[in-house]
Amino acid sequence: MDAVPGLDVQPGLIAGELTEVAVDTLNDGTWSGDMPQNAGLAAVNDGETSENANNCARGPNPGGSIGEIVIDWGAGNEKIIAAFEWFGPNDADLFDGGTGTIEVFGSTDDFSTSNVELFSETGIAEPGSGGTIQRDLSVTTTPYRYHKWEISSGGKPLCAELEMTELV
Repeated sequence: MDAVPGLDVQPGLIAGELTEVAVDTLNDGTWSGDMPQNAGLAAVNDGETSENANNCARGPNPGGSIGEIVIDWGAGNEKIIAAFEWFGPNDADLFDGGTGTIEVFGSTDDFSTSNVELFSETGIAEPGSGGTIQRDLSVTTTPYRYHKWEISSGGKPLCAELEMTELV
């Protein structure tokens, strides 16, 4: 299997033979969630990976709350997300100081009964101004119509841009 940049696929994790994987950076779907401060959710999908904190989405009040980004790919448009990159502001800390937690979920029904954890990491070190967090998700063969990112820290986390990689 050819190497895919940003994707760590290990032999034995997928039944059968996976010979080719096309990688797309996604920017479609309907975006919603709860990161209302500063520029709000419009910032997380505007194509700007380097911008100041005032132009980023910022987590809700009070500090320490969970910020959410939810994507609905639309009816009949389920996706398998293989990796993501969370871009922080170029003039402030992504986690607003300290360490943070990121969780990613998939759902077939807008999280009313289907809520599958695809990724969870706590104690993520602050990458500092202009830093990013790049992570591979567990390799799965299940596509989801909805994906949700939850981020938390002791402060109000910031997001300049959220990019994903899809297995197709």
